[in-house]
Amino acid sequence: VDDSDIGVQTDVARRLAPAVDEAWELTTGLLARLPLLLIGLLVIGVATVAGRWIGARLADWQRISDRPLVRTTLGRITRLVVILIGVVFALELLDATGLVGAVLGAAGVLGLAVGFAFQDIVENYLAGVLLAVQQPFGQDDLIEVDGVRGVVVRLTTRNTLLMSGDGNHVFLPNAAVFKSRLTNFSRNPHRRFDFDVGGGVEESLPDVFSVGLETLRAMPGVTDRPAPSIRIEALGDSSVIVHIYGW
Repeated sequence: VDDSDIGVQTDVARRLAPAVDEAWELTTGLLARLPLLLIGLLVIGVATVAGRWIGARLADWQRISDRPLVRTTLGRITRLVVILIGVVFALELLDATGLVGAVLGAAGVLGLAVGFAFQDIVENYLAGVLLAVQQPFGQDDLIEVDGVRGVVVRLTTRNTLLMSGDGNHVFLPNAAVFKSRLTNFSRNPHRRFDFDVGGGVEESLPDVFSVGLETLRAMPGVTDRPAPSIRIEALGDSSVIVHIYGW
């Protein structure tokens, strides 16, 4: 064998020819599909704008619910659904049906993986949706959750924001709010108050009861039904403690 016949092809043009041909085919294919690609992007853009507009209208549409929290949650879900429909339609327009199936299949697997990886986030989101549907409280309601008391500022997808009595913002995870015992002080217009009054042993108890009930009935805001009431709380050597109730 003649060693002069063995060598490396050093012709740059011949070595680049396959790559240039492949790049040209990709470029021409992309240019041919460019109008459809632009239309697909336009569809996604229109769906995004439409989703935001519809979501904002639903959030302000009081005929759906008189609770702002419910309307806001419904608006966010509707916006996401409209955008997702636009993305699927754009993929169908680009004849990417196989990609649509792969995306939907991957979404299921991804959702399962995300559920395990971000369990707390998913739990808080679902709890927020349930709170918005069940409506145990509304905006500006005074509530107490697990020993934390404050006025409801807003309900987000992850937490419930309260304004405490000293003016601080308290963020409570929605899952904790949903699972904990919740007291709503604003839902019932009637609220009972009570206090103790001490009197001397020489005082007449019927007179104490009469003066106490008359004073409560004369106070603005105290209701007749339920009516105020007084009972003896404790008897001492030098005083009598009476407990007074009013609504």
